[in-house]
Amino acid sequence: MSVVPVRPMATAGNLEARAVGRAIQIIDKANADAVTVTQIDEPLKGHTDAVNSVAFSPDGRTLASGGEDRGIILWDVATGQPKGAPLKGHTSYVNCVAFTPDGRTLASGSVDKTIMLWDVGTGQPKGATLKGHASSVWSVMFAADGRTLASSSGDCTIILWDVATGQPKGAPLKTHMGIVPSVAYSPDGRTLASGSVDKTIMLWDVATGQPMGAALKVAC
Repeated sequence: MSVVPVRPMATAGNLEARAVGRAIQIIDKANADAVTVTQIDEPLKGHTDAVNSVAFSPDGRTLASGGEDRGIILWDVATGQPKGAPLKGHTSYVNCVAFTPDGRTLASGSVDKTIMLWDVGTGQPKGATLKGHASSVWSVMFAADGRTLASSSGDCTIILWDVATGQPKGAPLKTHMGIVPSVAYSPDGRTLASGSVDKTIMLWDVATGQPMGAALKVAC
């Protein structure tokens, strides 16, 4: 089986968060032409195992991190301190985290094949755990309206979830022949892109769940 490398990084304005082992570095890229960047204060340390994913809230004030310690930490970017205790619920590595556009909900995907939704204000789970993938969840992303969540998995599929009900919106999207480590919505939420270790990118019509044309392939 192919192993998908995890390169956790997130940006918010001039700030960039990078996971380095069990710690997280926040750097200031204010001077885009500079060869070097400035690290802000000390790395954020709180995870007990490798950090797999980081994501800034839309306002840039909170950073979420997910790790191989099965936990998620919400960080106050200004102080560099955790905002409460780690969020616990997954039974294996946390591969990915993503905020809703309003910053009130966080989604996390795990090697345990599930997705959890969290109330950012309270740190508590929101609703039931989302179950539908047959392998590790590699990527999660909310649509611009926050009502739909897309997830991709090692089972070669993408699932579109109704955030309000926690149920899939139709059958899984299938055409990829390998792990799907990445998904991304267009700004209007009508198109979803997925990238796979099968060396292709697919564009999907979110309303119908159907591919929009042939797979995009890079000639080597």
